Amino acid sequence: MRSPGLLQTRAMTATSVDDTTRFRRLDHIAILVNSTDEALAYYRDRLGFPVVAEEAFETPPVRLTYVDCGNALIQLLEPTGDSPLAQALSDKGEGVHHICFSADDVVGAAIAHGDPGSGAPIQGRGRGRDSAFVPGPIHHGVLVEVTEFHPDDGKG
Repeated sequence: MRSPGLLQTRAMTATSVDDTTRFRRLDHIAILVNSTDEALAYYRDRLGFPVVAEEAFETPPVRLTYVDCGNALIQLLEPTGDSPLAQALSDKGEGVHHICFSADDVVGAAIAHGDPGSGAPIQGRGRGRDSAFVPGPIHHGVLVEVTEFHPDDGKG
């Protein structure tokens, strides 16, 4: 008897994932940066990716800038005050912070894709959408976030 393929095995083991909690598409890749302006000199000015959204939050103190790569976004993540993000930037330097997928049920998807017993996901917002980080340990050095799926805009 043939063993099931990778996709069949995944489907058999992911029993808590359903149509509302499955990942729909890649929304963005978040890059932790010291300076959004310096990062834009590369991503916008050299690579030609237009800025499509910008926002700043007091809690956590962060500036978010999104550039459109065509099939997904890059989120430039600049800490603007003392926070775990600022500490991560100090400890590890600039680089990929997380990848974000979209789903119909943000919190449900974060829980469904988290490790069993990991607790509640940390929730947030960006671009006017709810988001949540998949709870549990970081796998392969990258956090995973989930945001609301919006089929009408071509991005997560």
